[in-house]
Amino acid sequence: MTRSPRPLAALRLVAPILAALLLCPAPALAQQRPAAGLEPLGFLVGSWTAEGESADAGRFVEEYEIAWRHGGAFLQLEYSWKAADGRLLRTDTTVIGWDPIERRSVSFQFASDGSIGRGAEAEAGKPDTWIWEGKAEGPARSELSRFTLLRIDDGQFATRVEIRKTE
Repeated sequence: MTRSPRPLAALRLVAPILAALLLCPAPALAQQRPAAGLEPLGFLVGSWTAEGESADAGRFVEEYEIAWRHGGAFLQLEYSWKAADGRLLRTDTTVIGWDPIERRSVSFQFASDGSIGRGAEAEAGKPDTWIWEGKAEGPARSELSRFTLLRIDDGQFATRVEIRKTE
């Protein structure tokens, strides 16, 4: 069986159209500003490293990579928690968005242990302080949490995590 020359003729007709489409610039997505309720958290964008100590892990290192996503509609936090000896203890991805109906930020966390956390901003009552309260559930854990973030300045912040195990 031999090929018909028709596909080449069709290609000659379609090629100029494809070339015109490829050469025309696609409309750029409108650059958006961060959601108004999330703008104060803009100082978090970047790479962060911290050291600490906990009863469970002993000395540890935390690393955060934080970036705006979808034109400022969300903040995405990539987190890793390592023992002082370098062993990776946990990673997670957290997305923070603004809920225009509730007029507060909400968070969704997806952890390396398969758990999923959901949280909402609570009234902090102090400037440069944010609190998220929520619940995480998964194969290895079920807990209530309270995460407090304190902005010290553009180059520093402090966190406090309070966890209560649930059955």
